[in-house]
Amino acid sequence: MLATLNDFPAKQAEELRHRTLDAPAPERHVVPTADGWKVALTRYQGGAKGPVLLAPGFSVKASSFATDTVARNLVEELCAADYDVWLFDYRASADSGNP
Repeated sequence: MLATLNDFPAKQAEELRHRTLDAPAPERHVVPTADGWKVALTRYQGGAKGPVLLAPGFSVKASSFATDTVARNLVEELCAADYDVWLFDYRASADSGNP
């Protein structure tokens, strides 16, 4: 899958610094569809301004919007702005819950 980082240099990967997100704890919901597949939603309940749904491109994990290897990610920015953030992993995502 394109979502894996097989071509990412190992030395560079070792230098990445992980940190704690400045966002609420995520709530994960895996939902079966009528035809037996699954989709997944991850919620960061940041505020009451209304829901924002983030869906990544083909074969990309929605968790990329909440990466902990950058100074500030999109999920953190939206939560700080008082939005209720939902990440959507559809059928083609490696994190959808499908085999």
